[in-house]
Amino acid sequence: MQILNFSFTFPNYLLHNVLIVQSRKGLFHLFDTFAYHLISIISNHPIKKKKEKKIKRGAGFVFLGKCVYLCGALFDKSEIIRKRFAMQVKIEESWRQQLQPQFDSAYFEILTNFVRRAYQTTTCYPPGRFIFEAFNRTPFDKVKVVILGQDPYHEPGQAHGLCFSVQPGIALPPSLLNIYKELVNEFGQPPMVMPGADPRSVGRATALPNSGDLSAWADQGVLLLNTSLTVQRGMANSHSGKGWETFTDAAIKALANNRSNIVFLLWGRNARNKKVFIDGRKHCVLECAHPSPLSAYNGFFGCNHFALCNNYLQQHGMTPIQWL
Repeated sequence: MQILNFSFTFPNYLLHNVLIVQSRKGLFHLFDTFAYHLISIISNHPIKKKKEKKIKRGAGFVFLGKCVYLCGALFDKSEIIRKRFAMQVKIEESWRQQLQPQFDSAYFEILTNFVRRAYQTTTCYPPGRFIFEAFNRTPFDKVKVVILGQDPYHEPGQAHGLCFSVQPGIALPPSLLNIYKELVNEFGQPPMVMPGADPRSVGRATALPNSGDLSAWADQGVLLLNTSLTVQRGMANSHSGKGWETFTDAAIKALANNRSNIVFLLWGRNARNKKVFIDGRKHCVLECAHPSPLSAYNGFFGCNHFALCNNYLQQHGMTPIQWL
């Protein structure tokens, strides 16, 4: 006869199995019963007492083995688990091939856990289906121009995964309005007009553009990439420093290293810091101030970047971008 002592509490109906075991047969029954009840505790589906006698010897070993395997899968931080998650990221296939090492990395797992919790507990933008919209709209091998933003717009209805762009029907944010002003100054014609708009609001333009949706740019090969892909409502830069910058830096490096003759438009200090990733001998890098009202008059207005971009593309046998 053996006495088995356990340091944690068992259900009362298990005590007769725990205290005294008279044979090997009894030990196996104890283990089977314990395994079943352990699983019932973990799964929150208690096994009724009347069913205890129907437990088959050895079944507990099988179930406990499965339990251990599943627990290991849940807590294991191995490459297999990360790859399983990576397969769930909905992103255009050519970009997946370039960024797979990021999806397989430990930092990306931490990042996605943070983003998932943020979307579950707070209001975040853009909507989940648009987080990778810049990549989905502009495949890796179709990129001709890169425009970098910081983080998505943080008010309702604005952000849809493309930097500086807003969804149709949303008022133009100040930075985007300044971008349109510069376009009009460069090309000498207004964007599509909206009846009744104030003709003084966009400089040389006769009216405001009728939409701030820049999806047409993305479809032509303009990668409209924010360096942080998500944000909490009303809190600019709230998701900065969580890992997105590492991910988007990897995308910039992939383009800089594996492609040639791309035009990088770097507006503002944060974007210009990415210049270190880009070989100016392979690509065209254009820098100036950010189009924000706080800095647009410090060099963005008059930069002529859109015309210079199209000139470079034409010189290298590519179709220019229809900006307006």
